[in-house]
Amino acid sequence: MNSELVKEYQANIPPTDDFALGRAAYNAVYCIVGKYGEKKIVITNVSRKHKVSAYELKVLIDIAIPSEFFTLRAMKAKKRLEASFHKPEAIKPISESKKEIGKQAISGIREKIANSKNNAS
Repeated sequence: MNSELVKEYQANIPPTDDFALGRAAYNAVYCIVGKYGEKKIVITNVSRKHKVSAYELKVLIDIAIPSEFFTLRAMKAKKRLEASFHKPEAIKPISESKKEIGKQAISGIREKIANSKNNAS
């Protein structure tokens, strides 16, 4: 949580005549920026709690928090998500000596199978 960023965005809230609306906007900015809340859900919950209009609260939030904030936050979340994906190990080439040993083993198995078929008939 970046408290400096929260205070900066809270300072961007324009003054209103309705104290409850101003307080709701102040709390909503804290929840969105400070606690990484989802904007739409926070606006709905805070407007219900403070009994203010969700539309008016949304307008104040749109003024206070620039859209670049949400873009940067989404980019960081995408990077975190991509970093959590399983990355397969690099494929190591098989050396020629191991290939030759494997070929000999396979030819030995094939000979045993051919011999067992001949003995069975």
